Amino acid sequence: MDHDEDYKSLLIRNDSSDAILTLYVYPHWCCWISKESKIIYPSDKYLYRSKKRFQFEVQDKPKKKKQVLREVQQWKEDKLLKITGFFGSESLDVVEGDLTYYPEDKQICLRKLQRDKELKVTSGGRNLYEILGLDMATVRKMSKEEQNEAIRRGYRTQIRRWHPDNNCGDEEIAKEIIKAYKVLEDEALRARYNNLADYDGGWLSWSRYKAIFKPECVNEEQKKAYRKRMGMFAASVAMTAIGIGVTVGTAGLAAPALVAVGAVFGGGFIGGGFQSLQHTLNQRAIVDDCLFKEWLMKAGIGFLGGAATGGAAAGFTAAITGLGSAALESAAITAGQYIGVGAATGATGGVAASIASDAGRKFVDGEQITWKQAVGHAVVGGVIGAATGIAGGAVTKAIVAGQASAASAILKVRLLNN
Repeated sequence: MDHDEDYKSLLIRNDSSDAILTLYVYPHWCCWISKESKIIYPSDKYLYRSKKRFQFEVQDKPKKKKQVLREVQQWKEDKLLKITGFFGSESLDVVEGDLTYYPEDKQICLRKLQRDKELKVTSGGRNLYEILGLDMATVRKMSKEEQNEAIRRGYRTQIRRWHPDNNCGDEEIAKEIIKAYKVLEDEALRARYNNLADYDGGWLSWSRYKAIFKPECVNEEQKKAYRKRMGMFAASVAMTAIGIGVTVGTAGLAAPALVAVGAVFGGGFIGGGFQSLQHTLNQRAIVDDCLFKEWLMKAGIGFLGGAATGGAAAGFTAAITGLGSAALESAAITAGQYIGVGAATGATGGVAASIASDAGRKFVDGEQITWKQAVGHAVVGGVIGAATGIAGGAVTKAIVAGQASAASAILKVRLLNN
């Protein structure tokens, strides 16, 4: 177990009215590359502890020019730096003191450090159940009445412990406890938070599939949103299946025009199905609501991208090997032709899929996608698609050649037997 005397400590107290401070920590042998930094806001305090010697520097963060409050200096003893005054008025004062004479400040910071180590992170923030001193998995196994009582009991315990009126209380933590309680005491908000936590488990976890197919719904609004999303999910799957059916069903037709039309519409339905399916599986659709207008826009964008890919594939194939009744025999197509078709089709598909994905994120999801980023994504998608297509073309030629050789051998045996 670590003892307090094993650590070298520095406590920063920002008692200024509005200054934002930054603590830079350097190795004891280097003073130009910091190994750690911490922003300290007004009315906040921060305790840095290390078992190794270190150097430190304290600055404020004005908009135009930084103000160094303490130059880089070696740690020599545990100390407290108290900053007071007003931001930008050149009246920020730094008072140094022996940390031994500030046991209450040190104890509060130590408790906060220990609390930070214990709290889990969920959805990019502290786990709300952990904030109330509860185990999320245990509470969720309880009945609704038991959950409500456990949450109230946890809130009362934690707020008594951290209320700023207590000697070792903390206003920031008390506010965090109140916010957590406001979410978890409301059954609908609690269900939403639980679904969000389940979704954050990742695609390799059972919890994400639970959030997708069996989320918590406690009121009619949530149940209605779930039914609507699953309806759109089924429509996306059906759209993809139709696209595959159209592509496969028209690929062997004698008329080149029908093959080309099948490739375009088949690719369009597949692209629209995949793009809209992804929309029904994203976090916002599962946790809040899957809007039909956004789903339809994603399907449309995906359809255009898929149709472009299917049309390009048909065009490249026609140019190299022909379509329908004009197509060459499989055995007559060279490895280079297979690879050429695969590379061209793969590159086109990669570019089209990348553009469709970025268009959906920008115009439907509202993400900030610049043209430079879109071009970069398209280039990468095209390169990856071309590489995949080359490999696929080479494998296809090898399979066809193997089948042709086997067929020739069987035919030769039959002729000899006759």
